[in-house]
Amino acid sequence: MTRLTGRISVLIQPAMIVVMGMLLPYWLRELTDPSGWQRATIIFAFAFACTVLLVPMVKLVADRLHVVDEPDERKVHTVSTPLWGGFAIYVAMIAAIYLVGIYYPRIRWLIMALTLLTFTGMLDDYRGVSALTRLIVQGLATALVIHGDVVLTFLPNTWWGVSLEYALTALWIIGLTNAFNFLDGYDGLAAGLTLVAAFAMGAIGLKVGSLGYAQIAFALAGGCLGFLLFNFKMRSRAEIFLGDGGSTLLGFSIASLAVMGSWAEDQWVSLSIPLIILFAPIYDMFLITVGRIYSGKVHSFREWIEYTGKDHFHHRVVNLLGNARRGVTAIWLLTALVGIDGYILIDSPLSDALLIVGKYVMVFAVLTWVFILRERHEKAVAALGEKQTPSVRLIAGRGVRKEAK
Repeated sequence: MTRLTGRISVLIQPAMIVVMGMLLPYWLRELTDPSGWQRATIIFAFAFACTVLLVPMVKLVADRLHVVDEPDERKVHTVSTPLWGGFAIYVAMIAAIYLVGIYYPRIRWLIMALTLLTFTGMLDDYRGVSALTRLIVQGLATALVIHGDVVLTFLPNTWWGVSLEYALTALWIIGLTNAFNFLDGYDGLAAGLTLVAAFAMGAIGLKVGSLGYAQIAFALAGGCLGFLLFNFKMRSRAEIFLGDGGSTLLGFSIASLAVMGSWAEDQWVSLSIPLIILFAPIYDMFLITVGRIYSGKVHSFREWIEYTGKDHFHHRVVNLLGNARRGVTAIWLLTALVGIDGYILIDSPLSDALLIVGKYVMVFAVLTWVFILRERHEKAVAALGEKQTPSVRLIAGRGVRKEAK
């Protein structure tokens, strides 16, 4: 069976190349059709196919250069796994953008920023880059897209309003970029969450008329789905990881798209929709920041950047459900749920958006309470340790004596 599976996997790449070559003229012809969903489907399929073709090649190169993630006590995988998987998504996304011909000035600046981030992340995977250097590069990438007019616009057109909009845009993009980097802790988590969020933003973009940005969202979603075929498996381990370049690519892309697009007629509803769709990574960032400061684990911004631990939202969900795949699937479903609510809000008034935001604040507040109770219970059980009742000790002793015989 293993030999048969290997032979089939070897045939997949050339077969897909032939299929893509046959379909490309049709895709190019159909891209002139004004139907938004038809174009989105083609872009999604093209990015998916490109990623499926590229991942095995990237995996081979990463193996040859020994760009692998080695297991240790703070990681959940147990074998060395190749990195650089995010590079396949990057190439597929850029190829899809050029296929469609979305040459907006904003998009050109976004591509430059993504290129800078992706290759810096790949360098970090290969030789290591300090946390401060990564943060500086993220700041430069954010400056590029801000220069390309990717800016939040909801404050008065005054010097303080514009300055605050720039600052909030930088905080939003850099914060979400790092949030997705933190989320890359289990197989399929970051890519799957990005897939669901990008698909939701693409569907909303098509409905409100932000066609160019919707198509970029579908290109990102297609790349993530292609990558998941190699990263999230029900009965075996991941073949490849995103790497630092991949996780920052996903976070920066989705954060920038949230700022670029107009997601509703009402300005404040348009601002609230990305906030709702990306509630999970935002909550994770809030949870670890407050928790680590309150517990005294971090005392400075540098320590906050460099600290690694298993206190993230996804770690707690997996601990609660008892299985990594269950936990990852639960977070995917939660993101899909908030994505549906975001889609419903398109034609809704601000009061409805506030109600939805309030609902998820309460949902995640309850989750936080459950996590705290679970942590206290585990500490209490650990504190009991060897404090067993005499009857338990007697039974344990008999079991040991039987094994000795």
